[in-house]
Amino acid sequence: MNRARGGDRPTFEQLQADVARGERPLFVLLHGDEEYERDVACRWLVEQLTPAQAPEFNVDAFRGEEMTLDAVPALVGVYCSYPVLAPHRLVILRDPERLSAEACKALELLTDRPADSTVLLVAGGKVDLRRRFFRDLAAKGRAVEFRPPYDNQISAWLVRCARQQGLAIDADAADLLHACVGNHLRELAGELAKLSLLAGETRRITRRTVEVATGGARLAGIFQLTDALGRRDGRRALALVRQLLAQGEEAPRVVAMALRHFQLLGRAQALLPLRPAPEQMAKSLGVSLHFLPGYLEQARALTAAAVLACLGALLEADSRLKSLGRRQEPLVLELLVARVAGMPVAAGRS
Repeated sequence: MNRARGGDRPTFEQLQADVARGERPLFVLLHGDEEYERDVACRWLVEQLTPAQAPEFNVDAFRGEEMTLDAVPALVGVYCSYPVLAPHRLVILRDPERLSAEACKALELLTDRPADSTVLLVAGGKVDLRRRFFRDLAAKGRAVEFRPPYDNQISAWLVRCARQQGLAIDADAADLLHACVGNHLRELAGELAKLSLLAGETRRITRRTVEVATGGARLAGIFQLTDALGRRDGRRALALVRQLLAQGEEAPRVVAMALRHFQLLGRAQALLPLRPAPEQMAKSLGVSLHFLPGYLEQARALTAAAVLACLGALLEADSRLKSLGRRQEPLVLELLVARVAGMPVAAGRS
């Protein structure tokens, strides 16, 4: 997701609009750790910037790991060549983060002497912008950084992504899908594609659609568990833990969902003194308006210290799950419930 995180940052949407209007930048740098949207952007740009005339002669691709000092002249030669029966040529350099310092230095020749008839598209992971080659690509062309999204941006991203596919997804369905899949955009986009088949002619994805596609019974149980933990209802939380484990639920996912729940409660507590409108509060938390009252009720009922203590207990449980065997998972989760709910540890479990 290439949106600003404080301060104005170039976005792909801006670049996309300019290219669609006919702009042809000399250099384009797509970089950052968010791979899915970066790849989508790169494919779109390749499609738009490939000349219609003789593309087989006017498009060349190179990879950073193959760009030794001996290979640099080949790229430079192609870049400086005149297009064949076309107004421009396109040169693509992928995986620029794998370029050696020496290769980056040698490639500065391209940005020192730009070719008016060539577009250089550089696309890959996180690059060192202290290197002059990358700095010049950004300064003399267009650069967009793709960063992993914040947790509270995912549901809105799902709504936009669905809309681009001609789908409508309900807010609570987006929340549920986010909870099921996590923050990985490639996986979320894949799940949306599957859900579109279930949506049928209505082209609408509801909470029930997501439940059917993701095995909603166990997921509903996890939501009930996190709600019970947030309310400090230890008896119900313990029963739900045992039920979920009996159904084959993964203990690490249970802890991860509970951790997300208490992180939301902490963020809600920080927002409460500001008295934002409910819609703004829901947007800031990244939850649907439908679920907001439940989060606010629990946030008001707990002290900030209690939320921090619960987060500490959850992180400790996560660490224990990673270090102990699967046979210890029931004990770890039951001890977690006892700590979060403030219940005494049952005899024989200490």
